[in-house]
Amino acid sequence: MSDLIEDRCLPMLRSASRLDDTDTRIAHLQLHLGTVLAELHPAIPTPVSGPFCRAYLRFDEELESVRCALEEVHGILVHDARQCLAALSPEPGGRPASMRLRG
Repeated sequence: MSDLIEDRCLPMLRSASRLDDTDTRIAHLQLHLGTVLAELHPAIPTPVSGPFCRAYLRFDEELESVRCALEEVHGILVHDARQCLAALSPEPGGRPASMRLRG
């Protein structure tokens, strides 16, 4: 039984964890870049300030879009892993949930 859990469920949980770590790193990067941009903004010459800020905002929106997609995939993996674990967990009668008898 534990082999099934290791082969089927744990890879989903590991992948979900990696996605969560990546999402966190992107969030920290966004925060850091926003802070640096705010510090640099006064030093950016006026003719390039507007285009630069618009380009940065578009970049930040794209990063946020990636984060949303990562969060969606993370949620799916966690949901599927929980279902996998529930299906393979022993029932009180000693049989895995996936092997329950009908009737």
